[in-house]
Amino acid sequence: MQRNVHRAIKKTAKAAGMPEMRPHDLWHTCASIMLAHGIPLPTVQEVLRHKDAYTTARMYSHALPRWHRKTVERLEKAISADGRQLGGNSTLGDDQEKI
Repeated sequence: MQRNVHRAIKKTAKAAGMPEMRPHDLWHTCASIMLAHGIPLPTVQEVLRHKDAYTTARMYSHALPRWHRKTVERLEKAISADGRQLGGNSTLGDDQEKI
């Protein structure tokens, strides 16, 4: 079945004058479009069957509005900083704006 799906996508893309695509490419496109159009992150996470919303946000932050991207970047920085857990404002510097 997977092979048939790939073949159908390839044939359809070629007929439309588009580059060859894989089912996984369509998966990413769908996720990016959902986020770009304001579908809530937890909903996209459920559709993609990701373990948590952080995974979804990290992978698709390019599709999020600017203020969402800043939040994801800060979350990544906070999680990776000395293995400290998130809590309070301890990871926000004076030069960083609060969201």
